[in-house]
Amino acid sequence: MASDGSGESPVFVSSRYRSGSTLLWRCFRENANFTAYYEPLNPRRWFDRSHRGSRVDATHRQVAEYWCEYCHLEETAVPWQDRWCSSDLYLPPGIPALSLLDYVNLLISTSPKRPILQFNRIDFRLHWLRRRFPDAFLVHLFRNPRDQWISTFLKGSPVGKQARVADFQEHDEFYLLPWLRDLRRYFDVLEEVDQMHPYEASYLLWRLSGAYAQAFCDHHISYEHFVNHPKQSLGDLGRKLGVNDLDSAESIASIDARSVNRWRSYDDGVWFREREAFVDKLLENCMELPPLVSDFAREVTAGYAATDTRAPIAAERSTQ
Repeated sequence: MASDGSGESPVFVSSRYRSGSTLLWRCFRENANFTAYYEPLNPRRWFDRSHRGSRVDATHRQVAEYWCEYCHLEETAVPWQDRWCSSDLYLPPGIPALSLLDYVNLLISTSPKRPILQFNRIDFRLHWLRRRFPDAFLVHLFRNPRDQWISTFLKGSPVGKQARVADFQEHDEFYLLPWLRDLRRYFDVLEEVDQMHPYEASYLLWRLSGAYAQAFCDHHISYEHFVNHPKQSLGDLGRKLGVNDLDSAESIASIDARSVNRWRSYDDGVWFREREAFVDKLLENCMELPPLVSDFAREVTAGYAATDTRAPIAAERSTQ
């Protein structure tokens, strides 16, 4: 593993889209101990001035740009491949993927401070990452899957309860369909996904992603706990990282917990529970089948059995 120049191991953050990863990245960015790389596998190629553009997501509060941490690479031959953004989203640990390894090592080795790499496209590659960087500290940030799905509809209202994945193209703002197309090559449980409701498909990816995180990450943060108790969440993480001032980030003052439980505007809970129970049963059956192409059962059995990532749902169910 490449040295980060400080004798401290790199930190990798894995999170699904619309789960608060930009907010966590901002907190790291404001801390003098870290160089916080934003979404290293984003297709905008932050290190490339001619390609990255200047657009900033309006929902990312107090973010003026995403790329200053990459500026030292503008004159460097970066081993980048566009296909990392939407292809081979699952990466078995035995595949060398040398270009990707070289790219991650480049970010680590040239980082002026302890490197933080905040990923939204690494969750199904975590086993590969863990094996290549055994001393790294892996953080998993997750959000209630209902709120995560609801928050993906930025341009209009969520699709109706009779919608199907097969007809979701014009409503897909956060890559659900490309992820399903790519991952169905490896996960048999995705074979019939076209007839599912888009929330069922989103929840299915959330469950699979969470299982990998449970199996290979060192620390798990619930978005709901993060926005309701930011100083505690950041303090706990900082202590794991040997940093005593992570909970002093200026971004804490702008955190808004009103983003929690927005799913209730769509349904009172019965419909969501039915959809989730259907997917949970599919996954239980999947675990009883012979190994998949991805050998999901062998890789993440411990993660699948864990309940940490389903805590927000479990808590909600207990009140109904």
